Amino acid sequence: AQAVQGPRVLLCVVLGALGSRLLNLGVLGRAEYLTLDFTHPGMSALPLQR
Repeated sequence: AQAVQGPRVLLCVVLGALGSRLLNLGVLGRAEYLTLDFTHPGMSALPLQR
């Protein structure tokens, strides 16, 4: 059970960190990246490099 518990907790921590970082970008920022990703695939990487 311990072998399964470890990676699961690590995954939750990683997802939590990514989620909080996305929230820090703001709702408008996320909408902008999603729009860029749909309209110009590949261009969405440019704003992320700021």
